[in-house]
Amino acid sequence: MNNPVVTHRLLILLLLVLTSFSPALFSWVLSEQGTWYRPFIVWSFVILIAYLLQRERIRRDF
Repeated sequence: MNNPVVTHRLLILLLLVLTSFSPALFSWVLSEQGTWYRPFIVWSFVILIAYLLQRERIRRDF
């Protein structure tokens, strides 16, 4: 993934997929029968993805 255009296309595809699945994801996270840590699982996944993308970007800059 050294090409920035490929990275941007991948991010756009990821955003489109997340947008299409967001209603199901929100209902899963906010369901009353669910466990208390479900929102933390989702946010941990978001933070992990942001970290991995930033790490790749920093490595490319040097």
